[in-house]
Amino acid sequence: MPTSKTRKKKRNVDPRSAEPKRKPPSSRQYVITMFALMAFGVVFALISHVLQLFGGWGHWIGLAAIAAGFLMTTSYR
Repeated sequence: MPTSKTRKKKRNVDPRSAEPKRKPPSSRQYVITMFALMAFGVVFALISHVLQLFGGWGHWIGLAAIAAGFLMTTSYR
């Protein structure tokens, strides 16, 4: 019958060095930019729809700004 492999013993590691380094919180400028992009996208899409500017491209520009704002939320701390 085959024998199982033995496990290697762990080294003694200093518990203080095992803590992950935390990244600092997001700056106020980052948060302002994030919300400004989302608000700009909504306003731009509504205005381009009401005034029929940019021949339909206004909706895509607004949607891209909203998407950029939401993508920024993924790295917000």
